[in-house]
Amino acid sequence: MQTSSASAIAAVEAVLEATEKVARAGSDLNRAMTLIVEAATELTAAEGATLGLVDGDELVTHAAHGSAAAAVGAREKIGAESRDAARAGLIYVGDGERRSLIRLPVPHRGRLGGMLVAMSSKPDAFSDRDVRTLQLLTPLLGAAMASAAESRSRSSFISVVSHELRNPLASIRGLASLMRDKPDSVSPEEQRRFSDAIVRQADRMAKLVEDLQAVVRMESGDFSYARMQYDVDQVVRDVVTETQAVYPTRRISLHIDTRLPTVIGDPDRVRQVIANLLENACRYSDEESPITLDAKTKVDRVDIAITDHGIGIPEEFFAHLFDRFARVPKPGYENVKGTGLGLFISKNIVEAQGGHITVTSKPGAGSTFTVSLPWATET
Repeated sequence: MQTSSASAIAAVEAVLEATEKVARAGSDLNRAMTLIVEAATELTAAEGATLGLVDGDELVTHAAHGSAAAAVGAREKIGAESRDAARAGLIYVGDGERRSLIRLPVPHRGRLGGMLVAMSSKPDAFSDRDVRTLQLLTPLLGAAMASAAESRSRSSFISVVSHELRNPLASIRGLASLMRDKPDSVSPEEQRRFSDAIVRQADRMAKLVEDLQAVVRMESGDFSYARMQYDVDQVVRDVVTETQAVYPTRRISLHIDTRLPTVIGDPDRVRQVIANLLENACRYSDEESPITLDAKTKVDRVDIAITDHGIGIPEEFFAHLFDRFARVPKPGYENVKGTGLGLFISKNIVEAQGGHITVTSKPGAGSTFTVSLPWATET
């Protein structure tokens, strides 16, 4: 019994050592996968092990170790039955006359992300402890995949920020250089037009920097919120008045239930969200089309819905609509510029106050964004 316990402790320590090695690999997914298959063969009776990642309806081998392992790059079809079994976390252990095989699914973001396969040329090669050891190794791949995805996301974030800042900066530099280098060729009217353009581009850069600062603070947990009981009716009316002043030709209809309940949260942050949604409705719909804002009392919340009759959003973009720098096709509105961060920030603000934000839309028929805020339960 003592020998068995010591063996179990040694196995756990070996897995922990493998975990530390994979952690040190950081976002290097290939290195992490190599370390996992090496550990799979060293810590069990496996003569070979492979790690495959899902690519469509195929499992592609990305790492292999040992004499019985498949070659890197090998592809294997994933049947519906195998995919369903893997999603359910089922482990396949096969013992034939000539070999033994273990297949362990690796979940990633709620679906099958890959498969760890251990094999031996001997029948009945694997013990229950081998299965448990491999079970301890599979989460390491999921963690490595998440780390690599985060690294790619961070690189993409930096790339997009650079691009978004470069465009207005190039416009400012070009217009300012023209007025500096060829002042005699620029008429007073052109100077005014160029100056206005410079101010617009500078404002665009300032807005992007402001939004970026908000994103950084949100993701670091430093974005501050006030907590008070306030009248959401007045917040909605103020936003409509302010937006109407910026877009004086737009028809914005306001419908508010009588005696809306008060809510708990940060009225300035909520004002920011409603203003962003209302401005989007103005920017991405024809000037002649109406926009409505409805504030209604529900069983346990207040719903604030902003509806336009603009270009709409295809359903396939809904899943990523509130992501950072989300990009949705805007036919006819390609020249309308934005930071791509407004909806991400809005969603975070609303959810931080116990609410949620939803969208319904149909291409060519417009969109409705609804902000739901819980009633105040404090007095």
